[in-house]
Amino acid sequence: MKKPHQRSNLCSICAASLVTTVLVVCCAFQTSCIEETTIDAENNVLVGLLLPFTGGDAALGAAYERAALMIKDTVNEAGGIGGKPIVFVSRDTFSDQDRAKKIH
Repeated sequence: MKKPHQRSNLCSICAASLVTTVLVVCCAFQTSCIEETTIDAENNVLVGLLLPFTGGDAALGAAYERAALMIKDTVNEAGGIGGKPIVFVSRDTFSDQDRAKKIH
């Protein structure tokens, strides 16, 4: 059985990996996210989250969102990225890959 601090480290690594993946994927689609929001893109780092909030994978979407929010809060508390806070722009994929591809 793993010790509590080992689990915590593993969870931190998994959360960091998830957010890194989300950041990389979403940076490619950042223009799409910016067009649909009124968030100040000059003074914030906008990150799009395409997650399954509904449908068969909704439980996963909620878990991924919580992990991403924890990392976002940690980064923002440390001064953000280049002095700018991270702001998420979330969209529901409805647990459907084809539908997710059409979100912008």
